[in-house]
Amino acid sequence: MSEAKHTPGRLTLVDIYADHEIRTADGLLLAVLDARQRANAKRLIACWNALEDLPQDALVGGWTRAGLEAYGKRMEEQRDELLAELTRLVEVIEAQGYEVKGARALIAKATGSAA
Repeated sequence: MSEAKHTPGRLTLVDIYADHEIRTADGLLLAVLDARQRANAKRLIACWNALEDLPQDALVGGWTRAGLEAYGKRMEEQRDELLAELTRLVEVIEAQGYEVKGARALIAKATGSAA
């Protein structure tokens, strides 16, 4: 039997009259809570949402050095790809005679160079 997948996306705590509900980003009702459960849910939802982009294997395998290094490497690769694309787009826009000072400042900040 294969393991079920968790509900993707962020969760929200919704207060409707005297009821407290946990819902997915698309509105699916996951639970109705009493006051104490609401207090616990508030903390659990904050953790759930904070870890949204962390791969499941990093959570299941624990916070191992190798797992964190692999995750960090993937984030750095993604940052580099996004920075390269932003740089390319800025060059295209500037070639058309427009200024993009904000984007240039972000590129400089990310690369440690002068804007």
